[in-house]
Amino acid sequence: MSLVQTALDLSYPVRKQGRTFGGPRCPTCGIGTPHSNRFCIFFGKDDKERWKCQACGSHGDIVDFIVAATGCSTADAFARTRNGGRFAPSDAKEPCPPQRPSRPSSAMSRSHIQLLREGLSKHPDDKVFAYLRGRCISSASIEKMVEADQLRFLPSDVHLARKMIFEVLGGQDVAENCGLLTAPKKWPAAAFRPVVGILPKDCAVEFRMVEESETFKKALRFGSLNYPYFIKAEKEVKIVEGLIDVLSCIELGETRSIMGIPGTNSWQVEWFSSMKAHGYSTFHTGLDNDEPGRDAMAKISGELATLELNVIDDPAPAGNDWNDYLKTLRGAPSP
Repeated sequence: MSLVQTALDLSYPVRKQGRTFGGPRCPTCGIGTPHSNRFCIFFGKDDKERWKCQACGSHGDIVDFIVAATGCSTADAFARTRNGGRFAPSDAKEPCPPQRPSRPSSAMSRSHIQLLREGLSKHPDDKVFAYLRGRCISSASIEKMVEADQLRFLPSDVHLARKMIFEVLGGQDVAENCGLLTAPKKWPAAAFRPVVGILPKDCAVEFRMVEESETFKKALRFGSLNYPYFIKAEKEVKIVEGLIDVLSCIELGETRSIMGIPGTNSWQVEWFSSMKAHGYSTFHTGLDNDEPGRDAMAKISGELATLELNVIDDPAPAGNDWNDYLKTLRGAPSP
């Protein structure tokens, strides 16, 4: 018995999309927008059909779907799959009314961030690449960060970016449910920020602008900040501030491991104690040469000393940060 055919028989409209099928109606949480892919049917690792709702997380095999869609017992659903009988629309239970689950308090979940990491582009378009080149960051440095699964891209065209976000997540309603889009707005602010940083283990995602703006926040972060950006190399660690400085240090040929803290207040003592347990003993503090950066470096240095770790003050030799220093070396003007 086919899960796709069973869904159609029970009046669950699904449409083919490559090897998967998507539709707006979930047997557990109701109906999304007409063109969303809230309800997804796919082939699991065992090549058997599975289903999952991108909005509420309900999932399972054909037996689970029949139970959810008809209200029958698991035993009855299993028996129906064995005898191969077709369903009729009248077999379906009363459809759930349209509903929108409340936004999770921690915003975007790891499963949503994983979808973005797997679905967004690994290559910047011309405008985004020009922005990174203007910061003296080469294709090789971009590729290294992409290969570390910590960098992805949206199109710089906001219409295409909006479309990609909705397609990757499974619909506009899913974007709302996971906190990326606030109803009744139709445009996620992330669509205007095409440089996408994915923090390790899909704990958080950052969307960054490629144009300077005094009106709008340069970067938006969603998820739970459990890990910083991290490029693993030697057991000595260079601590810098933000995604662009991580890329700048890669471009500068840094041979030590690079830890990128997404903001002067966005760090946790547990990161350093965990790294000590993994054999890291020397840390070079190189956050921005401004007041917030210097204050953060002083606090971090104090915590590292308390943990009996070696601390070396290592700010950028020129400019406010490591990207300024990189541009100075390359003779590039400041933005």
